[in-house]
Amino acid sequence: AWIRKPKGNSMRRIVWTVPLLVCVAGSAPQARAQDRQAAQGPDEVVRKFYVWYLGRLEKDDWTPLENRREALKYLTPAWRARAPRVSGEEGVNVFVCAQDWLAEWRKGLTFAPAVVRGTQATARVTWSTGPDTQRIDVTLKKVGGAWKIDGAACVL
Repeated sequence: AWIRKPKGNSMRRIVWTVPLLVCVAGSAPQARAQDRQAAQGPDEVVRKFYVWYLGRLEKDDWTPLENRREALKYLTPAWRARAPRVSGEEGVNVFVCAQDWLAEWRKGLTFAPAVVRGTQATARVTWSTGPDTQRIDVTLKKVGGAWKIDGAACVL
């Protein structure tokens, strides 16, 4: 009485259901990662970008934006492509507003809350070392539901 013989097309349903469940379960972690990225506010995106970017500079990786996959977690594709050329004649890195990077700058790094206007946002990044202070206005754009950095400008 405990075991019943399947009737009709029951076996076919099982054969189709198992692969379907495997596909759905396999895509769940990727979907959760995309949801987490979309849920990040502009402040968190800017903070995480600078932690990653400055960490790469500290490891003597002077071209972190060449890591396309990692850079596109934080930057719009257009800004990633344009950022290295924005430096101007002096060769100033637009993300640090300097030609060189000093590791102690990271200790004095602060982030002002972003000002959000619809699908655009602006956040100010500042760091100080003694008498020197650098300020960068970072602009963000909401792309596909996720905040991405779409510009940076040194504030004099």
